[in-house]
Amino acid sequence: IVACGTSWHAGLIGKHLILYGPPGGRKSNVAKDIVAIAQAGQPLIFTERHCQVQCNPFSVFDADFAAENDACPECKLRYDPEFRHTGRFRRPAPEEVLVKAASFGEGQGIEYVEGTVGLQRMHLAGHKIPRLDGNAESSDFDPEGFHAGLLSRTNNGILHLDEMEKLRPQTRDCLLDALNSERIKPEQLRYTYPAHALIIGTTNDHTKFSGAINDRMALLAVRYPDDVETSHAITRRGYHHQREAQRQLSQLASADPHREESVWLRAVPMPVILEKAVDALYLRFRSNYRGSGSTEVTASNRSKFDALDAARAKLMLERVFDPELAAVVGRDHTVYGVKYAFCTRVQGASPSRDRKAKTELVEWVDAHFE
Repeated sequence: IVACGTSWHAGLIGKHLILYGPPGGRKSNVAKDIVAIAQAGQPLIFTERHCQVQCNPFSVFDADFAAENDACPECKLRYDPEFRHTGRFRRPAPEEVLVKAASFGEGQGIEYVEGTVGLQRMHLAGHKIPRLDGNAESSDFDPEGFHAGLLSRTNNGILHLDEMEKLRPQTRDCLLDALNSERIKPEQLRYTYPAHALIIGTTNDHTKFSGAINDRMALLAVRYPDDVETSHAITRRGYHHQREAQRQLSQLASADPHREESVWLRAVPMPVILEKAVDALYLRFRSNYRGSGSTEVTASNRSKFDALDAARAKLMLERVFDPELAAVVGRDHTVYGVKYAFCTRVQGASPSRDRKAKTELVEWVDAHFE
């Protein structure tokens, strides 16, 4: 239950996750709960009707929206054939864009795959089958024959990637490329494809991931409990199928997301003095901290942005259960955000070292946040 709640904070800030812990710790079940909560909040998805990578219709006709989430080359060619020769896309009028409504679920925005050594770059990025009919040579500008991979098929969706530690290093490098740019470059094609997938991974060994991946994916521990009450809560959840925590978290999405105005996370108000305090803490950490939780990415700029996002996400989640709370980030939310950003970048080689490093980080933040 605790893991699902912490993971939902990460989901609110749009952070990719790696859930790690011992075998049989129900990491995959936590990942499935996160997917179920997302489906409860977004029962339908709207995409360009013929697009195999789920382009949002706004990506096709709205230049401002496309600046952050551009359309794929197939959609551009479909609505402007001259794009093939000029590279300039003349956007159609909104009423000209064909739209498909689909249930947000497996095969329609959500994919599950088990990580194996057989999973290669082409499976993530997609591949193009060359023409074998003897006609004109296929051009790398031409997406005909392209089959989308996992990262492009889950564009604007969720990819549940189990047993990530089994991936080949080359496959992890491809994953890192997509995390960096939110785009993927298939072989034999000139243009890139969008890959705005939220990735939820599980692993038994989190120490195999590079600092670069760790800086872009939050590491969240799912461990066996050490007290009776928590253990029995898992029994109720796993054995008796009671899902009270999931039902509560689903309140986040009780309204129709297509009718209710959304709230941009970074628009949640936070006093400037608190944001500056976070900057000051990160400067102090980089110059003074020498504990076991110090890595090359613990105090990165991405870590700082995660701290600010997590503070806001913490407030938003609390207000779901207590609407009377002030809608302004406070000191406690900010401290939580910093602890979250630090602890999700810890890669302890054993559970005891992992806990020791996180405990030291939490104690340091409590002692030094002014």
